[in-house]
Amino acid sequence: MIIAITVKGMENLPQKMRRFRMGILARVASMLKLIGEEVVSRSTEDYLSGPRPEKLGRRSGDLARSINYKVKGNRVVIGTNLKYGRIHEFGGTIKAKNSPFLVFRIGKQWISVKQVVIPDRPFLRPALADSKGAALSIIQRLANEALREAMA
Repeated sequence: MIIAITVKGMENLPQKMRRFRMGILARVASMLKLIGEEVVSRSTEDYLSGPRPEKLGRRSGDLARSINYKVKGNRVVIGTNLKYGRIHEFGGTIKAKNSPFLVFRIGKQWISVKQVVIPDRPFLRPALADSKGAALSIIQRLANEALREAMA
């Protein structure tokens, strides 16, 4: 006795798989754009909105406005072009270079020091970590669209 099971439509499977692959490739830029928007939004809304000292907070809003993304091929690059963004993200020490002291004002008092230690108050790395679930949802949604189109 022999039992045969036939799956209908298998003869078209290679063609459907190619269409699925092309659908995914066509959506990569959209996926990365949506992920970039998500990370920028989380960074500016959740990590550049205070309160200090745990989070960076906002003074002028320049740093928050400078956060952007750019899709480059098969990746999205997220960051800021402001010089002080790096020191806030990773922390570090600022030392006097062209004079013996750094001079700045806190309130009404002028301060002179040889160096200042800035603690890290990241705004990009935690936003990226917080966006992982949303990124996976974006990828899944667009992959499902491509699969539905390929199987039609």
